Amino acid sequence: LCATNERASALQRQVLIAEHEAAHGSSKAPDRQAAKVLRLQEELATRYRSDAHDASERLELMRRVAELQQSLEDAQAEVEVAGRAREEAEKALEERAAAAADLERQSKLMRDELESLRTLASDAERRAAAAEKENGELLARIISEKNKSVEEMNEMNSLVAGARNLTRGAWSLAFGARGKGASVDATEAKGGEAKGEDGGAEAAEAPAAGGVVRWSTQDVVAPTRRLQYLQCHTTEINDVVFDAEGRRLVTVGADAVLKVWDAAVMRKQLELQGGGQALLCADCSAELVLAGGNDKTVRIWDLRTGRLKQQLSGHANKVHGARFIGAGQSADRALTCSSDRTIRVWELARSAARSLHVLRCNSSVNAVAAASDGGTAVSGHQDGALRFWDLRAGERAHASARTHEAALTSVEFSPRDEFQLLSCGRDNVLRIMDVRTYLPVKTLECEGFRVASSWARASFSPDGSMAVAGSGDGTVVVWDVLGGDVQGQLRGEAHESAVRACHWGARYVASCDQGGHVCIWQ
Repeated sequence: LCATNERASALQRQVLIAEHEAAHGSSKAPDRQAAKVLRLQEELATRYRSDAHDASERLELMRRVAELQQSLEDAQAEVEVAGRAREEAEKALEERAAAAADLERQSKLMRDELESLRTLASDAERRAAAAEKENGELLARIISEKNKSVEEMNEMNSLVAGARNLTRGAWSLAFGARGKGASVDATEAKGGEAKGEDGGAEAAEAPAAGGVVRWSTQDVVAPTRRLQYLQCHTTEINDVVFDAEGRRLVTVGADAVLKVWDAAVMRKQLELQGGGQALLCADCSAELVLAGGNDKTVRIWDLRTGRLKQQLSGHANKVHGARFIGAGQSADRALTCSSDRTIRVWELARSAARSLHVLRCNSSVNAVAAASDGGTAVSGHQDGALRFWDLRAGERAHASARTHEAALTSVEFSPRDEFQLLSCGRDNVLRIMDVRTYLPVKTLECEGFRVASSWARASFSPDGSMAVAGSGDGTVVVWDVLGGDVQGQLRGEAHESAVRACHWGARYVASCDQGGHVCIWQ
């Protein structure tokens, strides 16, 4: 650059010298001087152009140098970033390698644990198979023992029946020899004389020829007259129930005995042992009779043979209520309840009964009843509430509000249309409930009326127009369901102790008391 400037300066001096010489008349020829000046000026112009071009190139080079410098700085920055990224990547790689090592160790531990679990599962399967086999053998032994127990109880009943027949025959012979033929069936227990209205022995009513009472077709009216009053059990009687036709009467008591009576003349037909503990409830169908109580078991007997047919075991506490579902020939199911807060639905069609549903509650169950269609049931509870159940689905259909101020003791659907329900409670009132609305429609009260036990039975009349229940003072009270008025209070020479249960049959009303007596009302 300096050399170029020096050459340009030298040319300028030469041009100036040539011009001066030309102007002042140099000795040289003027043409030669003019030509020299022109040549020098052209060289100077060429030099200027060359210098301008060189300057432009220098500027371009400087610009490119600046760009390259910037690129170098950017590249250095990128190298630094890449270096840091590399360091971070190496660190992350080390961490991942450590994590992979941990995972490998954990995987090994899990594989070892899985292998251990497989071994344990295999052992558990072997034990389960052994337990299942043992359970099958145990179940077979239990069924065998139950069958033996049934056979032993049937043999015991047969022996008792044979002994009773021998005793009856001996008494008949003795009285026949004295000319005093008399039946001892109604007087076998203490105080067993059947007392009529005049204090003497009295039949249900004057029987027709052959001793068979003809059933009346008259409308149902309130009972007013005592027909019989006799000692049926040696201890308190807890339940009394007629069969559907009103021809048989079943009684159960704390003496663990179930007795079946000819309702017309109160002649005992069967006496069945109930397992050694108090019986609390009973029910009767056309061919079967059942009873349950303190031994947590419900037993079912064949009425034709008197033999024990089935035992329903499953409740964890005493059985308070038991009813057949489908009370006629189709009584193929049963409904039971217990203080263990469960209700069970049983299938009876098989040789060994099985539990179809277990309905759980949050209060002890004192009573149950099933509608005639077998699809709906109601239960009465210690907390004073009614609960409704769908027996087909095995689930609760409705839980009403607290219906009574104290524990419920019995429930019964109306035989008229089953839209009404009769409930009895320890608050000493009876209530009529509308099943469609789950609301009470009538309250039945009576001055001095007192419910005597937690499973005292109240009953509708056969047409559903009246209701009957027993009081703790020995009175039997009859109400008009429609009006809610008391139709009658049956006292007279009857119960001398608290009445535990009442049932209104096809022709008679039966009531039982704590003294073991049964009273039949016309």
